[in-house]
Amino acid sequence: ASDVYKRQQVTLCVPQAGQVSIVSLSGMVVRNASLAAGIKTDISVKDLPSGLYFVRIGTGGRVQIKEIVIP
Repeated sequence: ASDVYKRQQVTLCVPQAGQVSIVSLSGMVVRNASLAAGIKTDISVKDLPSGLYFVRIGTGGRVQIKEIVIP
Protein backbone atom coordinates (compact mmCIF):
# COMPACT_ATOMS: atom_id res chain seq x y z
CA ALA A 1 0.00 0.00 0.00
CA SER A 2 1.21 3.47 -0.82
CA ASP A 3 1.54 6.10 1.88
CA VAL A 4 1.57 8.92 -0.69
CA TYR A 5 -1.14 11.44 0.13
CA LYS A 6 -3.46 12.14 -2.79
CA ARG A 7 -4.37 15.82 -2.86
CA GLN A 8 -8.19 16.02 -2.77
CA GLN A 9 -8.71 19.75 -3.20
CA VAL A 10 -7.12 23.13 -3.67
CA THR A 11 -8.27 25.79 -1.18
CA LEU A 12 -8.02 29.48 -2.03
CA CYS A 13 -8.97 32.67 -0.23
CA VAL A 14 -8.53 36.02 -1.99
CA PRO A 15 -9.11 39.62 -0.87
CA GLN A 16 -11.04 40.53 -4.05
CA ALA A 17 -13.60 38.56 -6.05
CA GLY A 18 -12.23 36.85 -9.13
CA GLN A 19 -11.84 33.67 -11.14
CA VAL A 20 -9.58 30.65 -10.84
CA SER A 21 -8.67 28.08 -13.47
CA ILE A 22 -6.63 24.91 -13.12
CA VAL A 23 -4.76 24.24 -16.34
CA SER A 24 -2.93 21.08 -17.43
CA LEU A 25 0.56 21.15 -18.94
CA SER A 26 -1.01 20.75 -22.37
CA GLY A 27 -2.92 24.01 -21.80
CA MET A 28 -6.34 22.45 -21.28
CA VAL A 29 -8.49 24.10 -18.60
CA VAL A 30 -9.58 21.26 -16.32
CA ARG A 31 -11.37 23.31 -13.62
CA ASN A 32 -12.96 26.77 -13.40
CA ALA A 33 -14.45 28.47 -10.37
CA SER A 34 -15.55 31.88 -9.18
CA LEU A 35 -13.87 33.30 -6.09
CA ALA A 36 -15.74 35.47 -3.59
CA ALA A 37 -13.80 38.10 -1.65
CA GLY A 38 -12.61 36.85 1.74
CA ILE A 39 -14.34 33.47 1.48
CA LYS A 40 -12.46 30.15 1.28
CA THR A 41 -13.15 28.30 -1.96
CA ASP A 42 -12.42 24.58 -2.29
CA ILE A 43 -11.82 23.13 -5.76
CA SER A 44 -11.86 19.36 -6.05
CA VAL A 45 -8.89 17.80 -7.85
CA LYS A 46 -9.36 14.23 -6.65
CA ASP A 47 -10.30 12.89 -10.09
CA LEU A 48 -7.45 14.59 -11.97
CA PRO A 49 -4.52 12.47 -13.13
CA SER A 50 -1.22 12.87 -11.29
CA GLY A 51 1.06 15.55 -12.67
CA LEU A 52 1.97 19.22 -12.78
CA TYR A 53 -0.80 21.81 -13.16
CA PHE A 54 -1.01 25.58 -13.19
CA VAL A 55 -3.47 27.49 -11.02
CA ARG A 56 -4.41 30.77 -12.71
CA ILE A 57 -5.97 33.27 -10.29
CA GLY A 58 -7.46 36.48 -11.65
CA THR A 59 -8.58 39.19 -9.22
CA GLY A 60 -8.87 42.95 -9.53
CA GLY A 61 -7.34 43.07 -13.01
CA ARG A 62 -4.27 41.09 -11.90
CA VAL A 63 -3.39 37.51 -12.79
CA GLN A 64 -1.20 35.19 -10.70
CA ILE A 65 -0.06 31.76 -11.83
CA LYS A 66 1.05 29.11 -9.36
CA GLU A 67 2.26 25.57 -9.97
CA ILE A 68 0.79 22.61 -8.13
CA VAL A 69 1.72 18.95 -8.24
CA ILE A 70 -0.96 16.30 -7.85
CA PRO A 71 0.76 13.08 -6.75
